[in-house]
Amino acid sequence: MQSRLRAETARSETVWLCMVVVGMKVYMYMCLLRRDPIFLSVVYETEASEPPKG
Repeated sequence: MQSRLRAETARSETVWLCMVVVGMKVYMYMCLLRRDPIFLSVVYETEASEPPKG
């Protein structure tokens, strides 16, 4: 029973870690976009090529 709980905790921690990494990437994108408008098209092309997650 405890090992299952530990596995659930590890999984949720992994999800949180992924969310933090994605958030940092988005934050970096926002900072770059604010300074460099040309970067906008590159980001949009990258986002469009990736399948939507959900």
